Amino acid sequence: MPVGLNAQQQNLLFVKLDTYTMDIKEAKMINPIAFFEVQHDSILSYDFENLKDPVPIIIKKPEGYPNYAYSYFFFEGATNAYSKGMTNILLCDYKGKNPHLYIDRNNNYDFTDDSTYIVMPRPYYINDTIAVVLHRPEEAQAGIAIHLSRISYVKKMAYRDMMNEYFQTQYPNRKFIGMDYCFREQRLNIKEGIVRTLTDSFKLALMDGNGNGYYGDIGQDKLLIANLQDSFFDSRNELQSFVITKDKNDLFFEKNGVTYQVLNMDMSGTFLTLILPDTKRIAGIEKGKKVKRFKFYDWEGKKWKIRKFKKKLVFIYLTSPHAKDFMKDTIALRAISTEFSEKIQVVGFIDVDKSYELRIFGAYTNLNWIAAYKDKYVIRDLQLHGVPASLWLAPKRKVIRYNISPQELLLELRQAVK
Repeated sequence: MPVGLNAQQQNLLFVKLDTYTMDIKEAKMINPIAFFEVQHDSILSYDFENLKDPVPIIIKKPEGYPNYAYSYFFFEGATNAYSKGMTNILLCDYKGKNPHLYIDRNNNYDFTDDSTYIVMPRPYYINDTIAVVLHRPEEAQAGIAIHLSRISYVKKMAYRDMMNEYFQTQYPNRKFIGMDYCFREQRLNIKEGIVRTLTDSFKLALMDGNGNGYYGDIGQDKLLIANLQDSFFDSRNELQSFVITKDKNDLFFEKNGVTYQVLNMDMSGTFLTLILPDTKRIAGIEKGKKVKRFKFYDWEGKKWKIRKFKKKLVFIYLTSPHAKDFMKDTIALRAISTEFSEKIQVVGFIDVDKSYELRIFGAYTNLNWIAAYKDKYVIRDLQLHGVPASLWLAPKRKVIRYNISPQELLLELRQAVK
């Protein structure tokens, strides 16, 4: 042990969160940001579908452009006298090849005293993206990022016409410039980093759920995990997404069979400190207690009931094609089902991105165990955490042990028959 370090300090992990990224839900949405023409050097305060009377506001705009349009970025960290939680933006020469975007970062309706303009993508250049970062005025490190890009209307002409009609009818007091001149907005309210240990590497992130630029708000923000090769985080996946609770030091998660505890988090989302606690796993259902009865569906759509196997041992395994040792584990599951089919039933819940991925897996692997769709309610009731995870049940659904690997179980079963 190095001089001056105790065992607990050796288990500390510092994770730098230095990259803005987006949730998978955000990546799939078009989410157009609507712009309206500036008329008589004034704009209207933000409102949603004219639910309140907008306030006309005189602005100071940069000179020399043939036309101007305005809109807003939603950002709860902004201080805006007329449009709470919004940041004013101005699109100049929006009909030109390269419009200029001005951001009123101090929200004083003067677009000439902020940083320089941003050159926006040309029309129909749908692969070009502009990144904008918004900061809280009192905390330079706290903020969110936004991607802006053109919208492709190939095979979406009906959508374009529908949105044109929507903005024209819902905002009759404003002059909508048309969807052809607007942009797609994608919010990057997640700050990610990489956890590296001697045996594993994965992504870890904090999510600003309420859009205020802070990343530790109780009940609003989340801790997210993902595989190293994943492009996006999934805040709706309860195995990879954890709401920050009142006791922030009681935030645990599991990854590839290892339990991690969040020891400290920076509210501006710049770093996390983790510790590997002495306990191997998060507490589950007590040994000897029964799990609830439950139903599930396999890869062919067949419904199963756990009570069907009440006279047998049951090994429940939660895994993913991206999980560590996935191939070795599924080989062990096959061996267990082959050698001990009369004694034990294997049920594998597979966490896949698309339902067809499980059907392909089941069709081409000649399974002798049940490959089932992950059901978040079943996983919650079984108190499985992380991927991979497992639960070994005695007859009548009584808990024997959590988080024994398929290879460990196979070895124990073989030794028991010697």
